[in-house]
Amino acid sequence: PAEDKYSEYKSILTKEISMLLGGRAAEEIVYGDVTGGASNDIERATKTAKRMVMRLGMSETLGPRTFGNDQGEVFLGRDFSASQDYSENIAAKIDDEIHNIISGAYDKAKDILKKDIHKMHFIAEFLVKNEVMDGDQFRAVMESECPVMAEIEAIAEAKKQKSLEDNKHKAAQIDAEKVVEESSSAEPTVQDLEVLEPTVEEDSA
Repeated sequence: PAEDKYSEYKSILTKEISMLLGGRAAEEIVYGDVTGGASNDIERATKTAKRMVMRLGMSETLGPRTFGNDQGEVFLGRDFSASQDYSENIAAKIDDEIHNIISGAYDKAKDILKKDIHKMHFIAEFLVKNEVMDGDQFRAVMESECPVMAEIEAIAEAKKQKSLEDNKHKAAQIDAEKVVEESSSAEPTVQDLEVLEPTVEEDSA
């Protein structure tokens, strides 16, 4: 992040859920089927939605309140259990709210991917060829109406060349500093001692 975050916003958390569900959404759009590859992302998205409803009071239906009491129990480490302090009717509403948050975020992810489907395919092709894509390259793709492979690859090459030049400059500075340090700490030579030896005046007759 560009700056430290001290507060969690509902809009930001909802966007994070959409990002987590992007892989599953892409599978459905491209293949018309889904795999278990997004299981960890789905788990994280569910935990975030559950925390929004039960701990952060971000449900418009249930209002700004928390549900369940976290109790820390120590047994072979630290285990956490939550006691239920709400009715089965409220539990059903909590499930509905979590489902609505995740479904809405999933639909949002699909809408974004469908809108920029050609860019999604371009990024996939780029990653198959180059394995990695940095933030600058990704932004260049998203800001371009018709991204070109060579132009996006050139961004990484330019950064690589700049990094090499910076490293050479730093290495030259380090070498120069070493020369100065070694020169200042070197043992004095015979010529140096002769220059430093005081002159003794002969006694006048």
